[in-house]
Amino acid sequence: MVRPGLIVLASFSETIVSTLSKSDQHTTFIRLLQRSKCIPLLAHINTSTVFAPTDKAWAEWAETHRPEKEGELVNGWLAHTGLETWLDTDVKMETEAFDNQNWALRQHLLYHMLNYTLSPEDFVAGNGTNITTETTLLFPMAEEPEHTPTPPPGPPWLPRGGEGMLSGHGQRLRIARGGSEAGGETGSIGVDWRGREGVTIWDGSGWKEDGNSSLIDVWSKGKKRKGDKEEKDPEVIVKGMRWVRNGLVIGVDGVLEPPPSIGKSSLPFLLR
Repeated sequence: MVRPGLIVLASFSETIVSTLSKSDQHTTFIRLLQRSKCIPLLAHINTSTVFAPTDKAWAEWAETHRPEKEGELVNGWLAHTGLETWLDTDVKMETEAFDNQNWALRQHLLYHMLNYTLSPEDFVAGNGTNITTETTLLFPMAEEPEHTPTPPPGPPWLPRGGEGMLSGHGQRLRIARGGSEAGGETGSIGVDWRGREGVTIWDGSGWKEDGNSSLIDVWSKGKKRKGDKEEKDPEVIVKGMRWVRNGLVIGVDGVLEPPPSIGKSSLPFLLR
């Protein structure tokens, strides 16, 4: 589902995966999507929003978060070796673990996805609230459920063995709109309730082809949006975003961190 009211001027011959492939700064993200078997999932949803960390974002996150000791894991998938194992084309690790979906990595990546397509208006500041709440495809679970001989019925992003720890609801994510105090110039993803601690939207500099941005008509038919005090230019360039046939790709300059479980959360984190 695409939120109505705005005209998106973009090529709909591309898909999320083909658009990511045309960026020279998203090779790590594509590989992680492959290893976690998320690419068929994206094709199945058909109206996704994907927050895509750049290669630099993944490298910095892995260097900061990887554990020091062998045998320890961060978020259930990042070992002391960092991203090297995951970027390797050898699938031996997947076979040994008897988990071709690489469940923990998949859970982390699902926090970077919505099963609906955001519109340009969702990223441009107005006179109302400039922090919105979206629902991701992450259904938190205490541990990986058992595998069954055949896949369970229902959408492929729903957790196996139940509805997750949020009673069938996906983990939520806040967005601070671009041009607002919280969102800065480009906007920020994954902010807390005060509009802080999010990751910024990418500048789009890695697209291989000319026209690094999607041109959008933010105010339909060139009219200013109701309630705006100043006239706005109807053509706005959202540099790090691409609206495509099956959804929206948003490049981000950081990796989104799923909230810890309630039992492990501190009070400051719960206030987010």
